[in-house]
Amino acid sequence: MFISFIISMITARYLGPSNYGVINYVNSYISFFTAICNLGLNSVIIKELIDRPDSQGETMGTVIGLRVISSILSIVSILSCIGIIFENNAVYMTVAVLQSLILFFNAFEMIEYWYQSKLMSKRSAIIGIIAYLCMSIYRVFILIMQKSVEWFAFATTLDNAVVAILLLICYKKDGGPKFKFSSKLAKEILTKSIHFMWSSLMVAAYSEMNKILLGTLIDDTSVGYYSAALSLCNTWPFILKAIIDSAKPVIIEYHKTDYNMYIKRLRQLYATIFYAGAAVATIFTLGAPLIINILYGADYSESIMPLRIISWYTSFSYLGVARSTWMICEGNQKFEKVLATCGAISNLLMDIVFIPRFGAVGAAIATLMTQVLTNFLIPLCFRQTRGNSILIWEAIRLKEVIPTKEEIKSLISNEDN
Repeated sequence: MFISFIISMITARYLGPSNYGVINYVNSYISFFTAICNLGLNSVIIKELIDRPDSQGETMGTVIGLRVISSILSIVSILSCIGIIFENNAVYMTVAVLQSLILFFNAFEMIEYWYQSKLMSKRSAIIGIIAYLCMSIYRVFILIMQKSVEWFAFATTLDNAVVAILLLICYKKDGGPKFKFSSKLAKEILTKSIHFMWSSLMVAAYSEMNKILLGTLIDDTSVGYYSAALSLCNTWPFILKAIIDSAKPVIIEYHKTDYNMYIKRLRQLYATIFYAGAAVATIFTLGAPLIINILYGADYSESIMPLRIISWYTSFSYLGVARSTWMICEGNQKFEKVLATCGAISNLLMDIVFIPRFGAVGAAIATLMTQVLTNFLIPLCFRQTRGNSILIWEAIRLKEVIPTKEEIKSLISNEDN
């Protein structure tokens, strides 16, 4: 991830804010359709694998089949949208084709969840590292050869293609059950995941709406400034995602066997996410001028203030990601789409107000406020989700988060035994 970031920084310098904005503008459409393409399956697959240990091949084959079908339909939709909006502009269409292929290869990321369900995340982590290295070598090559913006659009697609191929190879090598598609199971899983699909769609809407409106109301250069700040903030949350993914099966299991421990593990997860995010945000806030000037150069000085603001969104954003585990366990999946819809509406309204006045800074303000509203304040308005906001508040206060002396002694005693 570090290597990839360094090369991305050099790429941003090479392309300049305008061309860098073109790639990120088109990518905003890819991200929006990714939410549709995922079908919400990411949020329910682990529970399905745990609950159906004897039919994991059927589960895996079904979810991958659904993802492949949705990816093909999404790619066609993206190219149609870009073609209509930009009147078949050659550069935009080429960039869209190369980037949209990501959706097809992403269908095979479902194999990662099979490894997670068996607490074998190490395998997919190694694959991710190999893929990043391949993509980084490719980016170094096109930088040396001074290729056009279209070549850079293929970089992320290459990363996902390598991940898909290696996951399939390792899955077979590690004795993964044979894929089998079941239309009956597909309907059953989609019934459970539909709430998460709508939620993801709304999250994508308010996450990518900033770039789309910046490019539409201001220009591609503003998209470049905002994207540079956002890229810095996105260099490290893979750590939070790894923590959440690793904790999910454990928390789900405690929900079945020990409810008190289930609540405690949730608080510990929320506290870890919040304070890790706050620590990194403090560094970005204080060091923004130095960080931007060193990493991106004077051309990106307009990214300094957006970075100071948007760096604080990570804590609240990933509290929302972690909340999906609580939603599944408590059977409140339908409220994911309610909260996300509220977030999309509020973000759109704030974008309309702030972007014309403040440009990239306005987009950053809207992003931060939306995350606070969606993942902490709005859930307080609903009886069914109020408990999660209370858990988050207790986690921030570190209530029953830090192990007591007795618990530490018990752990040491058990280890000795």
